[in-house]
Amino acid sequence: MKKLCLALALLLCLGACGQIIELEAASTIAVTTERETMLRGTLPAQASEDYASIIQAYSELINNKRNGKYDDVEGQEAFEADIRIFTEELGCSMQLAYQINSSCSEAFLLGNPNQLGCAVYDLNKDGVSELIILSEDNCFIYAIFTLDQDEPILLGAYWSRSNCMIDTDGTLYYQGSGGAANGLLKTYILPARGTKLAATAEYAYGTYGYGAEGQTQYYRQEGCIQTMISWEEFSASTKDFPRYPDNPTMRLGLTFMPIR
Repeated sequence: MKKLCLALALLLCLGACGQIIELEAASTIAVTTERETMLRGTLPAQASEDYASIIQAYSELINNKRNGKYDDVEGQEAFEADIRIFTEELGCSMQLAYQINSSCSEAFLLGNPNQLGCAVYDLNKDGVSELIILSEDNCFIYAIFTLDQDEPILLGAYWSRSNCMIDTDGTLYYQGSGGAANGLLKTYILPARGTKLAATAEYAYGTYGYGAEGQTQYYRQEGCIQTMISWEEFSASTKDFPRYPDNPTMRLGLTFMPIR
């Protein structure tokens, strides 16, 4: 934890020095979404301590955005530098580093960081609460962290073309797309005391050719083996995947803490 906190201190120095994370009052305030209601409040004391460095890093990114640090071409370079420090000190793999970069680019450069906050939820009921970075207005998830030997690590990061929703049983529904012609649908779980998400089902589709000549093919992925399947099997296998605005994350009973 000390190593991560020291490294993230470098991140803080890149922005407005002296900024201190400002937490909302602990009183519960109803926040009504289109389908459900979240409560505003603060995180449990243990989670606040466990994930303090992560929350502080996001707070600094938010304040940098508000202060205009990322607003021009040089600002984009500054943003990339800040995210690089963040991912390096988290010990992210190249894949996770790409995910957090894309996620933060959307949250801070394209989105509304004033909607950003966090909540905790025990995905696998093992007594370790995961930290979820999400948007208040629609519960869109930007990142999920867990603990590995008391150190926060990144499980996954998401953006509009690569999104994740969480069901009440701890299942993560992932939907990704590189464009209108292809897509990927996966379900994940976090094993007890796990530090990586485990895929439990995976399906994909792709359209090949143009116009009337284009044909869409459907696949089931099992480990390293990809099997072509019919539209009927694909449709039946993925019918339970939630689609916006039906977001099961809204039904988790999360307490949302804005990050300031």
